[in-house]
Amino acid sequence: MSSPPPPLLFLITSPTDPIYTAEFLKPGTTTSSSSKQYAHYLLHSQLDIVEKLKHSTSSSQLKTLSSHPPSHISGFLPPSPHAFLLLHGNMNGDNITKFFNDVCEVFLKAMMNPFQGMEDGINSKGFDDRVRAIARRYLS
Repeated sequence: MSSPPPPLLFLITSPTDPIYTAEFLKPGTTTSSSSKQYAHYLLHSQLDIVEKLKHSTSSSQLKTLSSHPPSHISGFLPPSPHAFLLLHGNMNGDNITKFFNDVCEVFLKAMMNPFQGMEDGINSKGFDDRVRAIARRYLS
């Protein structure tokens, strides 16, 4: 019996706290609360690794940080003190790279807002809608 595909979970972290989280589900699908908690646990377990990689790599694309079949975690370092993490199944690496690059553009525009603090949560519906549209384009 094969295990169900992992939920697509996206996380943006500041140096101290997560500032944005999004779960991308296909219409008509649900995930149990235990699988959601496990997905969050997997992403948060990679934060120390990302912090170490920030200081030892010049690449913004961290590729696959960890694999816990059927889940994989990819990371991205925007030109800021933040990090992007994506929990996904077995997906095309080019699509993940395009997803991160497009979200980075939207993210940097949001951070340039004078009313948005660098470590404040991103609660903008417009930002969330744009990230979800990018996810539909590249991660579906």
